[in-house]
Amino acid sequence: MAYRVFLSHSGKDGNWIKHIAQQAEGIGVKAYLYEHDSQPGHSIAEKVKQAITNADALVVLLTKHGLGSTYVQLRRRPNRTTSC
Repeated sequence: MAYRVFLSHSGKDGNWIKHIAQQAEGIGVKAYLYEHDSQPGHSIAEKVKQAITNADALVVLLTKHGLGSTYVQLRRRPNRTTSC
C-alpha cells in the first residue's frame, strides 16, 4: 500500500502544492488534495477530516498565504482531527 500524505495549503498556493503532489506521487507517495476529491454530497470539512485520519502524514505548506489561512492554521494544531 502506498504511503499517504495530506497536503494542507492555502488555495492561493495551488501551483506550488500541485507541483509538490506530482513530485510525491512520482516516488510512490499518494498525496491528498481536497480540491481533487470527487465525492459529491459530502461536506468539505468531513472529507478533510477523514483524509487526515486516513493519512500516514500531514504536510503543511507554510507560505505567506498559508499563514493567513484559517484552515492551514487549524492543521498546525496538535489535535488536528477534531477541528475542521
